[in-house]
Amino acid sequence: MARVILFAADLSDIIARTAPRPEIRWGEPADHGALIAAGANAEWVDWMTSGDPRARFAIAEEDGRIIGQNFYFTGDSIRPYRWLVLKPKKGLDVVAMGGFVIPERRGQSILPDIKGFAARDFMQHGYCRMISWADAKNEASIKSHARVGAIPLATLTRLRIGKLVLVWNGGSLPQFRWGSRPFVITV
Repeated sequence: MARVILFAADLSDIIARTAPRPEIRWGEPADHGALIAAGANAEWVDWMTSGDPRARFAIAEEDGRIIGQNFYFTGDSIRPYRWLVLKPKKGLDVVAMGGFVIPERRGQSILPDIKGFAARDFMQHGYCRMISWADAKNEASIKSHARVGAIPLATLTRLRIGKLVLVWNGGSLPQFRWGSRPFVITV
C-alpha cells in the first residue's frame, strides 16, 4: 500500500517564506555526474539533463559540491508513479519533484530555499503555483512543504491486489484500475 500527499503552494507564499542563497543556481547538463554522486535519482537526472524544455533543476552547492537539489516540470501532464498521472494547469502550475539534501545538511532549510529560488524565477515567467508530493510517511518532506506554505490538496492511497489497483482520494470510494492504466488527477 502506498499513501501520497499532494501539495500546492502559491509562488508568492514560497518567496515570502524563504531566503535567497547565493549558493543556489539552475543546474546544467554538466552537473549530471555530480547529481548522481550526491544521491539524486539517476533516471530523473537523465531526463532533467536531456534538454527537455519542460524540465529544469535547481541545485545548492557548498565548496563546489552539490548538497541539495530539486527537479521542476512545466508541462501539461506528468506521471510520477506508474499508477498516477498529474495534470497541472499549463502555464500556471510548476511541478516540483525529487528534492533531496545530503544527510549532513538536512534540517537547515536548504530544500525550502531551493524551492524559493525556483519560485522567484517561475513567477517572473507567469507561473502562480507549485505542485508537489510526498510519501505520507516522510515527515521531513512534509515539514519542508509546510515551511514553504504548501497545503495538502489530496491524500491518495493506492492498494494493488494482483492486476487490480484501487486508489482512494481521501475518504472517497476507491477508483478501480485493471492492469497498468493509471489514476489521473487534475490539480
